[in-house]
Amino acid sequence: MPGYSARIAGNPYVVGSFACIGGGLFGLDISSMSGVLNSFILPSHTITVQNQAYFNVFDNPVANVQGAIVASMPAGSIFGALAVTSLADRIGRKNTVILSSIIWVIGGILQCAAV
Repeated sequence: MPGYSARIAGNPYVVGSFACIGGGLFGLDISSMSGVLNSFILPSHTITVQNQAYFNVFDNPVANVQGAIVASMPAGSIFGALAVTSLADRIGRKNTVILSSIIWVIGGILQCAAV
């Protein structure tokens, strides 16, 4: 396994590619949250489209509560990133990826079942 290569790490195209991946993942976060918080007024200003189930479950949340709901997603990502480092040292990288995949699948099932 090759070590650190200054030629690769100093390449602006490699660095830019990783920045693009980060931007794409940020866009994925924003788009998934906009699916939950889809209350908006159409450009004609006559029709408001709302996710009525969301408003019923969270009892018509104000802006601060909606901000907390949105902030919980990156907060969970930070917690997961910090937890996975020590977990990988204990059970290995392969088993950590398998466990993370299982948790992700269970979370997806719970989200689909919540509808």
